[in-house]
Amino acid sequence: MATTARPTDTAVRYARSADDAAIAYRILSDGPIDLVFNTGIISHVEVLLEEPGVARMLERIGEFTRLIVMDRRGTGLSDVGGGLVELEDEVADVMAVLDAVGSEHAALMAYTSSGPLFIKATAMHPERIRALILYAGMARLTAVPGYEWTHTIEEREAALEQLSANWGSGSNLDRIAPSREGDLAMQAWLARLERLCMSPTAHERIWRHMADVDVREDLPSLSVPTLVMHRSDDTFMDIRHSRYLAEHIPNARYVELAGEDSLLSTGDTESIIGSIEEFLTGGRRRMTGQRRLLTVLFTDIVDSTARAASFGDARWRDHLRAHDTALRREIERFGGREVKTIGDSFLVTFDAPSHGLRCAQAMVAAVEHLGLQIRCGLHTGECEIMGDDVGGMAVHIASRVAGLARPGEVLASGTAFGSVVGSDLQFDWRATQELKGVPGQWPEQPAGNGRPEPGVVGRLGAVADRREGVKHEVAHQPPEPQRDRPRRLELPRKPRVGEGGDDGDCAERENALELEIHFHPYDQVVNEMGDRRGGGDGKDDPLRSHLPRNRLSR
Repeated sequence: MATTARPTDTAVRYARSADDAAIAYRILSDGPIDLVFNTGIISHVEVLLEEPGVARMLERIGEFTRLIVMDRRGTGLSDVGGGLVELEDEVADVMAVLDAVGSEHAALMAYTSSGPLFIKATAMHPERIRALILYAGMARLTAVPGYEWTHTIEEREAALEQLSANWGSGSNLDRIAPSREGDLAMQAWLARLERLCMSPTAHERIWRHMADVDVREDLPSLSVPTLVMHRSDDTFMDIRHSRYLAEHIPNARYVELAGEDSLLSTGDTESIIGSIEEFLTGGRRRMTGQRRLLTVLFTDIVDSTARAASFGDARWRDHLRAHDTALRREIERFGGREVKTIGDSFLVTFDAPSHGLRCAQAMVAAVEHLGLQIRCGLHTGECEIMGDDVGGMAVHIASRVAGLARPGEVLASGTAFGSVVGSDLQFDWRATQELKGVPGQWPEQPAGNGRPEPGVVGRLGAVADRREGVKHEVAHQPPEPQRDRPRRLELPRKPRVGEGGDDGDCAERENALELEIHFHPYDQVVNEMGDRRGGGDGKDDPLRSHLPRNRLSR
């Protein structure tokens, strides 16, 4: 057995198999547990890491493993040697990689079509394999009695014909990762991965070569710890493959995850990584800086294109420079962190939501003397930390909120608003709003900069630090709510099984549920506010959403 030293870089290297085939691999990390990973027949150990999501996923797995990725014979950067070989002979390629990296005991992790190869390697060399991980794996590729849910020969040929016609286009993205459908950057990456992995003819040849692969007889003999994982609504790989594996591998641990993406690096990747880490190490470590709760601020200059055209290039550059200087002064003053600028926009994060809100207001005021207006949007949520950058849905939501803000307005999402309840910051209520690409309805809370209109409750004034001589105005506070006497209310409930209920009102009364409700007299408060505005009962006043809700007790 070779005992070569472990390389410290991630360069592509080659292991020589029994027939002198060159098998490409990379060592991506230097953790305590050797883990060999293969993504199936669509693989390329360089192009794989060009997709940011894949790179982040492998980096996370590399935190607790010495992660080795390899290309199978005839795919990616590996050559075919003497030609395509039977599965038992291809196991020699896996052993050659283990020898090349100096690994005596390694775990194997397979995705989709690499499942049979790693199952066979584990069955043939249990002394070299310490654990087996199968994600969306399979025992065979073609349907037979007792394994009917995969492709028939006719279905496989039809699928191959379609794949070959679109090979190198990335059009398969909506099948393997429905959540990323329409993502042009990811589609371009998948197209490049397909083209550099192999030609469409080579793809057809490999699939036909693997048509009769069947490792079902090996499953009962597996003696190493095995983890089987699959997403419950996978649109690409039938989940019955994984359920079959889990049922027939002795003492296998089966984890069924939520989601419809087959691709590991999309969707809730952290749940997959956490399951792998727990399986290999016995526990899940607290994530170190991968996700943090932050307040995200986006700023944008209003009508920047029109202003640039009217000012001319040189004058506009001067205005942009002055704008950037003014905003950076406020970012530093309020303890923010400038993540990046995107054209004439800023992306800033804050540890404290109130600091972000106050900074946004100060920014709006800071550029007024330049004849510029900016709009600001804030959202508080968990962000993915990617080096010096941040990402994730929290950033997307903040960007969408900023796009809805009016000129000179600071607009906060419901979570940013909710995070500062109890401070002296106050807000108007605008409406709930659908944000493009974000599920659900999101409340908008605008924060004004001028003097509050008389009688308007919840308008945020200029709240910068009074000690620095900055204008400081406080909106009117809503009257302190007081509890009224409890009142009794009867609410009908559905009859239980075996109870009556066919006699209409009589049955409804018999099954009434008595509840004691404590009312806050917000109607009185809203009516008083309506009177100060010049009439109206206040029933449609958005102020209602800011007053305490009724407490319901049994």
